[in-house]
Amino acid sequence: MHFGHPKTIINTRRTSVAEEVLQLALHNGQAGLESILLYFESKLCSSDDYTFLLRELGNRSKVELAKGIFQTVINKGYGNNVYAFSALISAFGRSGYCDEAIKVFDSMKNYGLRPNLVTYNVVIDACTKGGVDFKRVVEIFDKMLRRGVQALLGKWVWKFASEKRSWWKEVMCNVNNLDPNSLLIGNNCSARASWIWRGVRFPRLFALSNNKRGKVAEFRMNSNSGWVWDIQMRRNLVDWEVEQWLQLISLLNNTNLSLLEENCWIWLGNGEGCFSAKSCITKFYDQEGNDGEEGIWDRHVWAGVVPPRVEVFVWQVAHQRVAVKDELLKRSVTGIDHLLCPMCGKCEESISHMFLHCEVVWFLWFRFLRVCNVSFVVLKKMIDFLISWDDLVPGSTIWKFIPRAVLWSVWKCGNEITFQKIKVDSAMLFFLTRFRTATWFGVRFKNVKVLLDSLIGDLKLADSNRRQKKGCSLHTKWVPPLEDFLKLNFDWAMAKGWDKGGIGGLIRDDRGLLLGSFSEKIGDGPTILVELMAINRSLNLIEEVGSSPRQRIILESDSTTALKWIKNPDLCTPLFQTLVIGVATNV
Repeated sequence: MHFGHPKTIINTRRTSVAEEVLQLALHNGQAGLESILLYFESKLCSSDDYTFLLRELGNRSKVELAKGIFQTVINKGYGNNVYAFSALISAFGRSGYCDEAIKVFDSMKNYGLRPNLVTYNVVIDACTKGGVDFKRVVEIFDKMLRRGVQALLGKWVWKFASEKRSWWKEVMCNVNNLDPNSLLIGNNCSARASWIWRGVRFPRLFALSNNKRGKVAEFRMNSNSGWVWDIQMRRNLVDWEVEQWLQLISLLNNTNLSLLEENCWIWLGNGEGCFSAKSCITKFYDQEGNDGEEGIWDRHVWAGVVPPRVEVFVWQVAHQRVAVKDELLKRSVTGIDHLLCPMCGKCEESISHMFLHCEVVWFLWFRFLRVCNVSFVVLKKMIDFLISWDDLVPGSTIWKFIPRAVLWSVWKCGNEITFQKIKVDSAMLFFLTRFRTATWFGVRFKNVKVLLDSLIGDLKLADSNRRQKKGCSLHTKWVPPLEDFLKLNFDWAMAKGWDKGGIGGLIRDDRGLLLGSFSEKIGDGPTILVELMAINRSLNLIEEVGSSPRQRIILESDSTTALKWIKNPDLCTPLFQTLVIGVATNV
């Protein structure tokens, strides 16, 4: 068993709109479901809200409503994730529709999804409700074993042993000639088999026993002194066999049996006596030699420094579980023209090549190593690479963010090249990686007062700022852009009554050299108009300077409204739409 990560839970992020839709769906029923989803479609936030609806409807046994929502979100593309499927499987299982639950489970591969711990957990619960073909259950267990989910398999075994009179257990025992009172499964023992000799520690005594298949009660007799063990042998024992017999009796005498209680299993992995997947994993890592391995994953993968989905992705990369082109072709994914690496186009794509050994990607790693003047050799395994990388710059806080940003950026860039047919842009890839590094650092350490733009230009500012004493502020200065980038800074000023104002800006290269500037007076108008005019004039300045095609432009603005309008001119008010469309076209 090898997990290397904490227990997976279903995502609970949702909006208040989802709860409102849930109440309306429960009140109006199936008839009004389609109109409700149509009305709230623009307000529901993607798969998180829809997964919440599926799970809550399943908890209330509203299977038909859950089916309606699931089909709707699948058609719209929101439900194409493992949690939505797991929620519907759980809904079917809770209501006793076991065959339907298995059908949904089987359909996951048609959408390119692989079951996770949550999925197997709800499938187990569905199987224990009864009505599932035993061979199909065995197939599911085989998949769980192949994918290292023994902890959840243990949960199913625990249910078999602890549920004495469940209908599904009686059917399985009758079909497979198992004793319903037996506490063991998986070996097709006859109903007469006994666990007293199971995993025989005394094979010689077992061979000499008169009752190899006897049950516990058959090996005890009542006397004036109480119950005593009576194990009959087919001949007298020699001296060394008597020693084994005495050892066996000593072990049995230390076992307290009660005639008032039924046979049961007790889980020693926690203080409650009941099995759970979490306690199984904890027990595994508490064993000698495993606690260190768990610490490695906690320190170098599940470090909590980047968004959860990025950490999950890094874990997948470390375990060689990322779907490269060869795997996508097996899943019949369209748009794959060849098996070559999308970054370099020279070697066949593999996980180790794409993230470590590709010449384009390795140059990206090298540029970050050069920032701290560090030398490094590429390792074969990703987990070894991460461990070594984190130890290269001891005491640095932002250093751990870099490999996660590189892996995520390379993956996103590779997908864009493969499916959108764009060309590799090494300069833009480097910039986006630094942008993600600085952004994630700013979210994780909100107390570090460094401008995002400054941090993108100089990642060392993160550590130097954290070393400042509390109450001291780091001097903020202009930071040049990255290589092959130009930075355009502009600003504006307006009188209080909006009757006069001015705009100005300048453009500099990565060496800090001034390439051009402007300073102009403008008439009256609202502040958002002045901001748009400054942006438009800055774009004209770029044309006047005449940058090369290789160079990228960083245009800095402090107006989120203006940026939203430029990105989507339809959001702009009609008064400024002509100006916004012109700016968007130039951008």
